[in-house]
Amino acid sequence: MQAIAPQSGEVRPTIRNGVDLEDAETVWHAAQRPGIPSGPSTAAAEQHFTVAFPEGAVVSRLTYPDRQDFPKELREFLDQLPQHAAFDMLSHSQATVEIFLRQGQAQFTRLALSPRDRELTILTTASATDCAYEFTQHVPISASVGVSDAVRDAIKRKDFNAPELPGDDRAIIRFVAAVIAAPTVSDEIFSAVKERLTPREILEIMQVTGFYWSFGRVCTVLDVEVEKDHGDAVIDASRRMQVPAQ
Repeated sequence: MQAIAPQSGEVRPTIRNGVDLEDAETVWHAAQRPGIPSGPSTAAAEQHFTVAFPEGAVVSRLTYPDRQDFPKELREFLDQLPQHAAFDMLSHSQATVEIFLRQGQAQFTRLALSPRDRELTILTTASATDCAYEFTQHVPISASVGVSDAVRDAIKRKDFNAPELPGDDRAIIRFVAAVIAAPTVSDEIFSAVKERLTPREILEIMQVTGFYWSFGRVCTVLDVEVEKDHGDAVIDASRRMQVPAQ
């Protein structure tokens, strides 16, 4: 595998989605999008992923749109958010991107589900769907709400019955994995989560799972480059974002 040489100092770490990244070499992907800062992955993300392409650098299957071509209202909405490769890719669908991302905003600001259980749900969805982009972004977010390295690593390796998982965590993680794997879940798995969560929280877990499944498939199918994590920037932006008039 031949690494791509940096160009003009504008170098970004990139990860091939759906690959066992811990065993791969590090390569540098020089492709840039307008307005997106370059920089290395954070230490938290590097604990879990080695920046790499196993078969050489791969660019996204669709080009990233230029925000200057968007209607003014859409530009103003996107300007409230950190610039993410995936957000830019979603913006090809100009009529629906705000609706979709508002749903994501609600998951950081309107849920009864605890932030920690939300992050367990997102990490499990990312792992079960092999979405390195989502997992990378939620390493620091999950750490900030109390998800330990041991729990996160068990999720990453898809060991959803790992002995180091606390009982409450295991119930949620197994439920999310089962929701993704099949049209229904066993009575055993559902009973375990029902004993621990309210009906509202169970439905919220399913909605978060569905949202991040869809978001993740945009990343994996279109080869969205995995960039350095943004920490809590998305959560902070979600809390500040203007709510559309009803």
